[in-house]
Amino acid sequence: MDHQVVERMKLLAANPVNLYRGYHFCDLCPDRSARGNGEIRAAGDGIIYAAPVLIVHYIEAHGYQPPAAFLAAIASMIR
Repeated sequence: MDHQVVERMKLLAANPVNLYRGYHFCDLCPDRSARGNGEIRAAGDGIIYAAPVLIVHYIEAHGYQPPAAFLAAIASMIR
């Protein structure tokens, strides 16, 4: 996965939108130390994509591969 795309997602995750009233914890981590409280958004091809701020954690810690269209929308924000 493109390092710049992941770094852009980290920047977006630092200022989430659609905040929750609490936190969502990673169900895959036994210590539940990873948590998130909102979403990141990216627009591409006339579609607005939303993902939980934990998407970066899922990518780095659990090998999650987001859909190509979502990654392209994030990449378009870099250029």
